[in-house]
Amino acid sequence: MSGFGRSVAAFVLPLAIGRALEIALGTPWGRNLAEATGNPSLATPEGRSLVRKYSAAAAAVALGVNITFGGRRGPGRDRLKTMGDLSELLLAAGALIKVGVDYVHDRREVESKLHRVA
Repeated sequence: MSGFGRSVAAFVLPLAIGRALEIALGTPWGRNLAEATGNPSLATPEGRSLVRKYSAAAAAVALGVNITFGGRRGPGRDRLKTMGDLSELLLAAGALIKVGVDYVHDRREVESKLHRVA
């Protein structure tokens, strides 16, 4: 895949994944699945928006890792290149943890708003 193709994929795929999950949670099947897993708040408009936002962010980070490490294999690698790759992997892992922490924080806020209303 060309550099431009990777850039387009890195931009479009996470948005499409987030939107698809948001739409799926709005269907009766998605609401039933959310209730069956003990997460009925994810089927609310606020919960679906939260899922779209964070699933898109997680997909973007995962796709970025894949693009970064996809073409960097081979026996002729030196230690400096390996350390550079390792640092990029650690940054990506930190980004995933940050997305997860932000998701849990925002989800708690949505849950507390729903409990105040009820």
